Amino acid sequence: MSDVAGSGGYYIAMGANKIYAEPGTITGSIGVIAGKMATKGLWNKLGMDSEVIARGANSGLFGDEPFTESQKKALTRMMEDVYDQFLDKALEGRKAAGKKMTREQLKALAGGRIYTGRQAKANGLIDEVGTLEDAILEAAKLGGLAADKDPEILMLPKAKFSLDALLGGLTMSALSEVSKTPGLREHVQGIGGLLLLEKDPVWAIAPYRIVVK
Repeated sequence: MSDVAGSGGYYIAMGANKIYAEPGTITGSIGVIAGKMATKGLWNKLGMDSEVIARGANSGLFGDEPFTESQKKALTRMMEDVYDQFLDKALEGRKAAGKKMTREQLKALAGGRIYTGRQAKANGLIDEVGTLEDAILEAAKLGGLAADKDPEILMLPKAKFSLDALLGGLTMSALSEVSKTPGLREHVQGIGGLLLLEKDPVWAIAPYRIVVK
């Protein structure tokens, strides 16, 4: 865990054999929230309206109107079910990592509460305070990799090669504006061709430029 690994970040990590976090990582946030934007009044002000044909008391749960009392109760039950699953899986993960923790102890740390990496270590929510490099070395050790062999690291997404990085975010319209600058036109006119070929797997480009005076 690096900067922020709360809620979903913790959910992903909690099944690991060991969880590493940096000292200032924001983590924990074992909890569930839910809601929606009741936008029907906004659409009406804009002169737009809709009519929903629904079957079932709570079938319009996530529609554009405010929750009914029945829908509130249904949503609360859903949230409680998800929260119970979150607690169960977090407890299983902590026990698998060798931490002795009861459900009541975990609940006292859950409920959406957040912690720094140091606090999470002290409370048993993570196993070690350390960097990404520390976690990689531990993973290599757990995977049985020889101590004198460096682990092979696959970085995703793959880094772009230099031309992709150079042209990244550049569009034909932006290039057109740049070319209007006095003295730049002749220097950037070839880039348009590269942009047109950007998605092609093979580029066939003459290794010279013809200038007519």
